[in-house]
Amino acid sequence: MYYLRHVALGLSASIALGVVVLAETEWKTVTLRGEKGLTISIPTVARDYDRVKGRDDLMFLSLTVPGDGSLTCFASRDEYPKNSSQAAFAAALATERREIFCGMNGTSISQLEIGGSKSFTQNGMQAAICTASYTDSAEKLPGRVRSQMVIAAPKKVYFLTCTVEDEDQDTAQYEWSSFWGATVTHIQESFHVPQ
Repeated sequence: MYYLRHVALGLSASIALGVVVLAETEWKTVTLRGEKGLTISIPTVARDYDRVKGRDDLMFLSLTVPGDGSLTCFASRDEYPKNSSQAAFAAALATERREIFCGMNGTSISQLEIGGSKSFTQNGMQAAICTASYTDSAEKLPGRVRSQMVIAAPKKVYFLTCTVEDEDQDTAQYEWSSFWGATVTHIQESFHVPQ
């Protein structure tokens, strides 16, 4: 557990729903979309995490702590790429090819630094995480650290993307290592999808 000061919760990056003052973070395990076997542990202040519109959008939450930047996490699922099976996708996740999920596209993206990646088994399925920092000059808070988790499940591929944002890349990297990293790790380790 860690101590939070003021936490602002948003349904989207631009809509703040409330401010809560906490003494410490508390966690709750939720079932996404009411689907058996699709669970994740999130901070209790994230009340409207399940108000997502797309059929395969599973969760969006946003937390802001003054002085420590903001964290957004988005979970989704998708069909496997055309001409790719679960086995082939899982095999790629087990190698350094997983670092493709660190890539960022766009003319406003610069200074991409891959912070690390790893392959592992998540509740019996092949998974991988890739984390990178970068600057996105098109954003109000251009400094970013993004960690993308991918799980090769039997019917679909699942994604959990968490991003720390602040005024510049160095600040976002510092906040990732000193404040948000443990929160993201907890959320990632708790993400379970149907087998």
